[in-house]
Parts: sequence; structure tokens; C-alpha cells
Amino acid sequence: MYELELCWLLLWPCEKLINTSSIGAYPVIKQPCANGTVYSTVSLPNEHEYLSGSLVVAIEGEFRAFELTAKFETSPSQWLNLDEFSVAEVSSLGLPPQDPVFNMSPVDGDIRELFDQPKKGPVNSRHGRDVSEGNISSSWVTSLTNYLRQPKVNSVTGQRKPSFREYLSRMIMMSALGRVLGARQAGYMRKMLELFENGSLDQALKHAIPMSDARDAANSTRMSMGLPKVLRSISLTLNRRQASSSYNVGEESSDMLRATYERAFQQLDRSGQHKKAAFVLADLLRDYHRALEYLVKHKEFVTAAKLAEGQQMSIEKVIYHWVLAGDLTRAINIARTSHRYQAAIQVISRYNKDVANKLSWEFAELCAKQGNYLQAVNNVWDLTSSKKELMPWIKAGIETQAGAKPVLLVKALNLSSNDYFSSLIELIENGNATQINDCISAFLTSPRTPEISAAAKLTLRYHLQHIAVGKIKYHAKDVKRLLELTDDLTLKHEVRALSLKAGNHRDKQASLQDNAKPLEYKLENIGSSLIYDVVELANGWLLLAKGSAGLELCKPNGATVCFYSQPCDHIVLSDFGNRALLLSSLDEYVQVNRFELMNRSVSAWCELKIDNFAPSYDGDQWLISRGNKVWSLDVFSDSATALWSVSDLPYPVTALSRSKTQLSFVCIDSATSALQVWRYTLPMMRLNQRDPISQDDLEHYWPRSLLSNGRMLVLNKDNNVAIFDRMIRHTELALNGRLIRDSGSEAWLAVQVENSENQVHINVHNIENNAISDCKLKIDCTDLPKNQQLRFRICENRIQIFHSTGRVWIFDLSDGVLELNLTLIP
Repeated sequence: MYELELCWLLLWPCEKLINTSSIGAYPVIKQPCANGTVYSTVSLPNEHEYLSGSLVVAIEGEFRAFELTAKFETSPSQWLNLDEFSVAEVSSLGLPPQDPVFNMSPVDGDIRELFDQPKKGPVNSRHGRDVSEGNISSSWVTSLTNYLRQPKVNSVTGQRKPSFREYLSRMIMMSALGRVLGARQAGYMRKMLELFENGSLDQALKHAIPMSDARDAANSTRMSMGLPKVLRSISLTLNRRQASSSYNVGEESSDMLRATYERAFQQLDRSGQHKKAAFVLADLLRDYHRALEYLVKHKEFVTAAKLAEGQQMSIEKVIYHWVLAGDLTRAINIARTSHRYQAAIQVISRYNKDVANKLSWEFAELCAKQGNYLQAVNNVWDLTSSKKELMPWIKAGIETQAGAKPVLLVKALNLSSNDYFSSLIELIENGNATQINDCISAFLTSPRTPEISAAAKLTLRYHLQHIAVGKIKYHAKDVKRLLELTDDLTLKHEVRALSLKAGNHRDKQASLQDNAKPLEYKLENIGSSLIYDVVELANGWLLLAKGSAGLELCKPNGATVCFYSQPCDHIVLSDFGNRALLLSSLDEYVQVNRFELMNRSVSAWCELKIDNFAPSYDGDQWLISRGNKVWSLDVFSDSATALWSVSDLPYPVTALSRSKTQLSFVCIDSATSALQVWRYTLPMMRLNQRDPISQDDLEHYWPRSLLSNGRMLVLNKDNNVAIFDRMIRHTELALNGRLIRDSGSEAWLAVQVENSENQVHINVHNIENNAISDCKLKIDCTDLPKNQQLRFRICENRIQIFHSTGRVWIFDLSDGVLELNLTLIP
């Protein structure tokens, strides 16, 4: 540590990853110079005259250099005076927080107990003799030279160069050594077929080659260099397995294998050895659907369910077979983890209406817990004769789920709840075209009652006004259906007299992404209330994190609704905007509390040790990571319980990003700086792609942040940024200044930049086809105090900006309009 004239400098003995956005300090860049190394808070020109070992700081537009000599060295221990302290004996408060518990045990991929045999690993067969080494011919040298000269990606076809292992495997199989290996494998196959013909089925099945290993030989670039493995016992493999190598089997031999396995299956089936017959179908013929039907036919329901889940068959099929196996709890957990309730209910209803109805109620209760009250009501609307029991959900949705309010108000009228008639009329009179259309959609499926007819009549009048001015398109069927519902002759004459042709178009509103020039705003500093984080809730209210001072719920005009004493540094908002997770740092642990808008309550949940977390969640599951593990936590459980996890990642996770439909995280090898980007489809938690990225792929870029679709925002030494994807060509965007902070989604990117004149702006850009557009929204932040933090986040189609002094701004990115400008006063 160095104590300089204007600052302190802390240098670690080795490189260390530090999140400087959470501390009051600037990161230092290590740059080469003529005599060694220079440290700087900004990028310096390639040719500079600063001395080696000095620190260069930008102060008021000028560069100042400080020599890092021994006389400026200091130790933090000098700041600590422990003379008045003594060591106290304390009692333990309990064990530190443990890793999340996975509440669904994975399917055992090799179930030996089904066959009453010991669980042992496979052993290698010992046939044939060692192959003597041959000489490397000149053609090998030429071929290897040509391979090394090939570009990584063919500029014409776009295909990537095969790996060196694939290349070597192919060359060996083309050589004399390959012919020897082929002869050994052919001898192995002859022996295996003889075992089948002699009736030694147990030995034959242990030596059998799965059809996928043989079938892939024609297209495989990685041929097997040895003999197939011989199993010690015959057991059904439940987990999906993809052959890492294949055996050179011709088309005729492949047909012979298939016929041999079919005969073995028929023989085992006739003799009543159903589990071994299922082994032939699944492990040898690789006909998993047929194996599944066979197991169900012989009432092996548990094995069938494990096979369906392990082989990653459709979620509907997995759930159905767990229902058949009598494990309804696991079926519901799988439906919940995959978010495929509707599909599962449709499948199960064809076989068991009672189970399907029970699953529908489970789904409805889960949706209500998530805050999606409209979905909860729709799930069971037709399943209950007494719909009034749904009124608590309808009431909660009207109060907290703004987007569903029109439909839920109409459903309340369907239940003859006149208490909400005036609220519906008020919404219709003051609502926009979207809300009117939502009301119409709900009316079209409603019975004719006096309350419904009166509300529909008013809705139709406003609907016709919107059509006349061109706000929405005219749909004759909707208007005709509403006329039948209202049965109003006056309205019918108005519809006939209305010239719909003039209104049969929609005036396209000015879109921010279509603007040729950016919209410009200037933010002023007036606030005086310390805040750490802000989110906008579904009803338009704001939730403010104030660190150790607590949490505040306020209206858009700043009026306080509730205040909570629980400390909060970060807020993780649910997709429906009516629930949130409240995070506060406790040394190396994080205390997590739960907030619910409906009850305006905060409750304690758990303590976690985490490295990365998703900034939003679906209301049901929250994604976190620590080390080389990723968990999806059940937010409704009493403790940290995982519904899904990945625990065998090759490297630690350093970044994690999520949207409603995608999850991505990055693993980095600290030794080689190589990256792996993992991409999943949500909510099914299905792995789409695992993309290795080397330093050669990144070229001269440094990863800056990760988007939910797996693409990265990268920065180069010239302060140009780009959206990086290894498979897609990218274009650079010049920032014309120092990048301070960024936030991005799949469609928008916001960057905070400080230029050479010390002016600070937040520039918002549109992302399309992996290209960053010119600036669409330019927000001047120069007048805000620089010793306080300015933060922002992009949520859906809005950007929320807040300053730690108590200012909040919210912009709508569809048209660039400033929708909220709030000053918080303590």
C-alpha cells in the first residue's frame, strides 16, 4: 500500500478479480512502458513518457504522475490501534450457512439392484496382441502440415476446423495401423455373434455393441482405437449416453446386428426375462420409446419413469410415467421445475381426470404464490362450480397485477361482485387502447348479465372512438359480438354510421429505435436521501433499498406507504413485479429476505454464501452460483432448497445472466483464461449450447458483461465495445470516452461514459443482429455528484436510473419518454 498526495494505492501481489462497483475506489490498469510498467486509472496513449513504476491519475482533465517509491509505502496495520482491546471468550451462534439442499434426487443411471447384481464398473476385454510401432511416412508429415495451416473457420463454408484428436483418429484409421485395429474389432464382432448363435445370451449381451456406436461410424470423425468394453453384469442404462467414439461397421453388418438383437429380444420376452428384454431395446437397439412401452406393458412403472426421465424424453411423458409409478410428488416437482404444467395436465387428463384436476390446482396455487393471479384463476376457472372461492386471487390480482387488472375486473363482474363495477367503469373511461382491448377479450367469453352488458356497452363506445382516430384496427367479429352482448339498438346505428375505412389503420407512434438522432435529457441533482437500489413494482410503486437504514415502499410521487427495518443492499424483482428478494451483505454471507406486495410484508428466508446471482426471478425459482456450482432455489421453501442444479462445471462461474426465456453463465479457467459459455432455455432448464472460447477467439477484447442470450459485451484498449459471439461476426462501437458502467438486455444496451472533458452521459443503444446501433437516448449526468454512485438497469422495455443521493428516473425505451422523475427527501 502507498500513501500518496491525493489518494492511497493498494497493489496485490497477484492479479485479483474485484467488483469495484461496490466499493469507493477506481480500478488500476497495468500498462507497459519503455522501462517496465506504469499503473493508471485510465487507458494511456501507446507512446507516453511516464516513468516505470509510477501511478498516473486523471484529475480535473489533467494527468498527474506519482512515483511509487519506498518512502510512500505504508501498512494498513498502522491504522489499527488494538491497545485498548482484549480477546473475549464467545459462544458459537451456530454453523455457517450450508450449500442449498437438492430436494429431488437424480435418477440412478445404472440401476444394478433391478437385477440383484453387485454394482461394479465395466472392465476392458483382453483380446488380440499389441501393435508394433510403424514409421511415420512423409505423407503424414505433409498432412499434418496442411492441418496446422488450416484456418480455424473456413471463410467460404463457415465450418470450424476439426480438433486435433479428430484429425489424428481419422489419419490412424487410414493407415496400416488402422487396418490392424479394424481386424481386431472384426474378430471381436465375430466372437460376439457366435455367442448369440450358441444361445449364450448372458455372455452375448455383455459383449454386445450398442447400435448407436455402430450407426454413428459412417459420420463419426472419432473412431475407436480399441475394443468395446465388456460388462460384468447386464443392467439398464437410464441416463442419456452419447458415444464418444464409434466402430467401423458396414451397412450389412449393422443390419445383421439389428436382426440379431431383435431375435434376442424375442427370446428373452418369451422366456419372461422382461428386464433383460428391456435392456436389449434400450441399451442395444437404442429404441427408448419401445422400451418404455414394453416396461409399462409389464407393469415396471418405476423403471419406466426413471428411463423416461434419464433419457430426457418429453416432459409430458416423464410426468405421466411418474404418475403411473405412483410418485405424484416427483411428477409435480418435475412439472414445477420445467414449468410445463399445462402440457402435463393435457396429457394426464386423457388418462386420469382426477389427477389432472389435482395438478391444475397445484399449478394454480403455484401461480398465485408467484404473483401471477390471472393465470391462477384461468387454470381452475372451469374446474370449480363455486367460483366465488377464487375471489381472493381475483382481488389480489386487481390490487397488485396491473397488466391483468382489466380481465380480472371483468371476471369479478362475472361473479356478480358489484363492488368492482365502479372500478371497471373508471378503468374503461381512463384506460388506453390496450386496456380496452383486454376488456373486450374478457367480455367475449362472459355470460350476458346486466352488469356485464352495461360495462360492455361503455367499453364498445370507447372502442369505437379509438377506431375512429386510428389508434387501433377494426375487427368486425369483435364489434359484432359486443353488440350482441349489449343488445343496444343505438349502438348498432352508430356502428353502421361510423366510417371505419378512415380508421382502419393504426398510426404508428414514433419508436425510439427508429430515431435517426438521439433524444437528449439532462439529469439534475436535488436529492438528499441515501439509496442503494430501486425497483418499480407492478402497481407503479417503488421499492427502495437503503442499506442498513432499511427498506421503503413509496408511491410514484414519493409518499411513503411502508417502512421496514430489515437492512437491504440489493433487490431482486420477480417477473410479475409483485414479489422481491431483499439482499444484504453480512461479511462473506448474504442475508436474503422476501417481500410481498399484496400483504406489504417482509419475512426472513435464509443466509447464503454466493458469488453470482440472477438480478430477477420468475416468482418461483431464483438462480445463484458459487464456485463451480449453479442452483435454482425454491423461494417458497423454508430454507435454501434447490429444484435444479449443475454441480460438475469444469471451472468456477464468474458471471450469470437471466431473462424470462434464457439463462447464461460463464466459467473461466484461471490458468489459461479460457472461457466456457453455457446457455439454457428457460423455464425448461434445458441446455442449448456449451461454447468454449479461447483467448485467440477473443483476440484483443476483454469481457465486460454477459447478456442472458450468452453473448458478451467486450471492450478493447481503444475503448470500443462490441457484442461478442464466437459464431457471429460483430461490429465495434466507439464510446469516445471511458466506460464506467453498463447494463444490457437482448434488445438494449446502456453504457455510462466519461469523455475527455469530464462530461458523463448514459447512452442507450439498440441491439439488433449482434450489432450495436448509434445512440438512441442520451442522458447527461455531468451535474450529478461524482463522489456518489449512479446506477441503472434495463428491465424489459424500460431503463431505471437512480443516484445514491435520492434521485430516481424511469424512461420508457419504446418511445424514449421520461415517465418518472422523483426526488426523495428524508
